[in-house]
Amino acid sequence: MTTLTEQQLEDQLIEQLVQNGYEPAIIPNVDSLQANFRKQMNRLNRENLAGTKLADKEFTRFLLMIEGESVFESAKILRDKQVLQRDDDS
Repeated sequence: MTTLTEQQLEDQLIEQLVQNGYEPAIIPNVDSLQANFRKQMNRLNRENLAGTKLADKEFTRFLLMIEGESVFESAKILRDKQVLQRDDDS
């Protein structure tokens, strides 16, 4: 049995994902993380959003809604179906 470092394991996982058509995301800071998260939310919920992207106020409200005391609490909130009230002017 071969022992891998955490970095080696991560590198192998990323390589497998790229080979399966995924694109690596470069996320050097919180702003980039939120921008990528917003992009993915819009992409994955395109049908539910009726083709319109989340407005700034809507995205901020969503971030506040999923903010938990820990990453585990936030993940639990995200796993549940969340209904976001859309703004009329979006």
